[in-house]
Amino acid sequence: SGVDTRVIHTTDYGTTWLEAATPITSGNTTSGITSLAMLDDRIGAIVGGNVSGPDSSLASDVAVTSDGGATWQLAGRTGLGVAPFAVTYVPGAPTPTLVAVSPAGSAWSANNAETWQRIDSVNSWAVAFVSPAVGWAVGKGHISRFTPRRAK
Repeated sequence: SGVDTRVIHTTDYGTTWLEAATPITSGNTTSGITSLAMLDDRIGAIVGGNVSGPDSSLASDVAVTSDGGATWQLAGRTGLGVAPFAVTYVPGAPTPTLVAVSPAGSAWSANNAETWQRIDSVNSWAVAFVSPAVGWAVGKGHISRFTPRRAK
């Protein structure tokens, strides 16, 4: 892990701040953490890596916390082939569900980043969900809406 890949967090509304090292790769000016998402005050995820291009050398592009950001552990790779630009939890999902987006596409995980499934190959830079049925991603020249697949 690199010296620049840290999360700074507070547990007393900003009176004091603590640093937590993370396993997200850094080492150059285009590498590091790109996004952080929290499901609640304990469970969270960060994504990142080398945003300047494909980086197959990464052990993982995702790390998770279960203690409010005090410690971070590597999680499963998104399989996007590039560093994710953004990640979000899906509020109201029955399990800790994440969606990550990148210039190479989107992926989702229904088990808090242990395993991932590809959604698409649309170039996206940011993502947000307001419910399990309503989510949005944006990228160069597009705004995309995520909708759940209906069982046939």
